[in-house]
Amino acid sequence: MQSSNRVHTFIEEVCEQICWKKSHKIVSKELENHIEDQFEENIKLGMSEDEATEKAIEEMGNGTVIGLELNEIHRPKSQWKLILTFIFLSLGGLFLRYQYLSNLPIPYYYIGDLRFTIVGIVIMVLAYYINLSTLLKNTKLIYIVTFVITILLMIPIGKYNGAYTLAMRFVVFYPLVFVLVVYSQRGRGYEGYIRSILLMLPLLILALLVRYSSALLLFGISILVILAYALKEEWFKTPKIESFIILIISIIFISVFLFLVYKLLFPQYIEEVVYNKNLLLGNTHPFALVYQTALSGSKFIGRGEFTGGAESLPMYETNGFLTYLILKLGWIFFVFLLVLIVSFAYGIFKLSKRYNTKFGNYISLSIISTFVLQFMLYALFNLGIGFFPPLSLPFISYGSTLQLVNFLLLGILLSTFRHSGIIEDILPDQKKSRTVS
Repeated sequence: MQSSNRVHTFIEEVCEQICWKKSHKIVSKELENHIEDQFEENIKLGMSEDEATEKAIEEMGNGTVIGLELNEIHRPKSQWKLILTFIFLSLGGLFLRYQYLSNLPIPYYYIGDLRFTIVGIVIMVLAYYINLSTLLKNTKLIYIVTFVITILLMIPIGKYNGAYTLAMRFVVFYPLVFVLVVYSQRGRGYEGYIRSILLMLPLLILALLVRYSSALLLFGISILVILAYALKEEWFKTPKIESFIILIISIIFISVFLFLVYKLLFPQYIEEVVYNKNLLLGNTHPFALVYQTALSGSKFIGRGEFTGGAESLPMYETNGFLTYLILKLGWIFFVFLLVLIVSFAYGIFKLSKRYNTKFGNYISLSIISTFVLQFMLYALFNLGIGFFPPLSLPFISYGSTLQLVNFLLLGILLSTFRHSGIIEDILPDQKKSRTVS
């Protein structure tokens, strides 16, 4: 007991020099592990436990000096450059909407967005300060709350053209929730792998009941990306080939299962899931034809030619805003957006790798897939491939509450980088370091 107190005293001396108190726990564990390793070596050399402990602490060095050195390492990693970048992009989107939508009789699409952008920035900054260990400790609660909120949002007032639009926007949050589920099953073998798949099903069913195909598609593809990455990294500690076979079988089974749910409960649902029933007959959506015709008269740089003008495009202020901007500015604007989204995805994932935490990698992957898929669905619709209704063009198109969800995701992403020094990637069955006694 005496030697144990000596270890704790030394660790407290080190931690007193470290200003960021959130890092004290992980620093304490690191120091304790180092002392324990050296303690065991000293025991092998024939020392008594008290002597082995004192020698191990002595070899660590001066506690105050070590603490000052660790204080330079263990501190929040400021992400204000990224925060300012995201704010700049949002303001850029506001400028585009104001510049090209100010002719509308009711300027809701830019004045309303100004309100949502300000609130969204506040949400992003607040989320930036979230202690992510709280998310890890409350995965079950977050899962249940997500389920309940979706149900509450499926109210008649939030229904439009058969889809629950309020709930649809919340489905964009699902990939992050699924990442927390997958992360909690680390190293649990087939049990953890199957449990992750089973816990995915209720969320998939909810996404189906929301009746907005793009939201379901976004979540479904995100699931595949997250699970594929988990299997590649041997997250569950299961053989890769067998695990991928299970994944393929699960995809087939779940697809059939969701189809039966729709078939039994919603006979007309396919007309609401897909943007227009004509698509089932192999026809093109009417809006797609208009967008294709409009883009055929666009230029690489500068204003394109379109009968009736760009303002005659259907939904040009919302779902067709990208086609509208291409007509106004040229294809160079689309190229710029494409480069921007690729740079965003590559830069964020590279940054998460640099911070070297698996948790950060998974969070980054879920949020990257969410943003990239939103861009792809929106771009495909605006390019005249209107198989699915668009969600939102991040930072640029009108998005209201979906914009708030995107800001929340960005805040959590930044918080992941900020707190990378205090998140431990420990297997559930990994042995905890024993206290030196």
